[in-house]
Amino acid sequence: MLEKFFTVSLQNHPLSTAIRDSVWIYAFDQVFHLIALAVFAGAILIVDLRLLGRGLKDRPVAQVA
Repeated sequence: MLEKFFTVSLQNHPLSTAIRDSVWIYAFDQVFHLIALAVFAGAILIVDLRLLGRGLKDRPVAQVA
């Protein structure tokens, strides 16, 4: 019962309605989401490569992380 109330109130929230009704807000949200995923994946990749000894060998692991 509480879950239904929460989901219905979230669906009827003004921000949710604006995103649902606008093509551009949804598109910009998706672009921002993909850019954020790429940034985080890139940061993880850099640290992983340093831990494997494949990149940034002149810097200590603590500094890269």
